[in-house]
Amino acid sequence: MAQLTGMATGRVKPDHRLISILGTGYTDSFAPEFTRDRFCYADRDIVYLTSISQHHRAMVTLEAWDDAPAVRRADEAFETVELELTTGQVYVCSMMETRVSPVLTVGPPGAYVARAEVSGRAELRERLAHMDMSERLDDIEQFRVRFWPRR
Repeated sequence: MAQLTGMATGRVKPDHRLISILGTGYTDSFAPEFTRDRFCYADRDIVYLTSISQHHRAMVTLEAWDDAPAVRRADEAFETVELELTTGQVYVCSMMETRVSPVLTVGPPGAYVARAEVSGRAELRERLAHMDMSERLDDIEQFRVRFWPRR
């Protein structure tokens, strides 16, 4: 049975609907071909999450696992990607500038699987449709990204 080995959380305002999870060794640029049917994209030392809006703050939880964890049934959607982590450490940031979470040690440098899970999108869409612009929309859309070694 898979064991959780670490966790870090951060609250972030998506910039142009994007949330970045960077490896501490990130040095390259990555511009995926964004499609409407996906919300998670990855490359060496980076995971992009796409939010449904930039007019809120999302909660992002990063988890390190020793093996593939079970899928949570409460999530609206999930996607799985593979990536290389050159240092084995990741954090949540706002468009590759400001770190908004502690650094999480996922494991040693190497190949990893990341499963991004999202919830709260239906509620956020509803709240945005009837939103007073002075209202703060925090922690409605929530992402959980679980990392484990690729076998």
